[in-house]
Amino acid sequence: EDAYDPRDPAYILPASKQQREEIHIAMLEQQICCLQGAILHRCDENGGNILTHYKVELLNLQCALQAALRCADRQADINDVNGANRPSKRHSGHFLSELIIDPATFSAMIADTSNTKKAA
Repeated sequence: EDAYDPRDPAYILPASKQQREEIHIAMLEQQICCLQGAILHRCDENGGNILTHYKVELLNLQCALQAALRCADRQADINDVNGANRPSKRHSGHFLSELIIDPATFSAMIADTSNTKKAA
């Protein structure tokens, strides 16, 4: 009889720091995509305070993603110096450049939402 039990702590390996960072980055990317969809869906409606809240939270998530990507890149650079295998910098630039909203654009988005609310 096989003694292997996947629930047994002896057979469970904790995730590495790199794996935790990759999961965190993937989760942030997924949350950003979902929130962008919700914002696009509500732009045609009178979203009011909810739309403003979504846009603020989108900016917060984008900032968190940018920080997580910087942290992962710093760790990759440290691994290079230490001679360890360099993890992929797959996130650098390709997704982030499409997400980060500059402050002027963000202010315009909030103002547009406020104007829409006042007009309704």
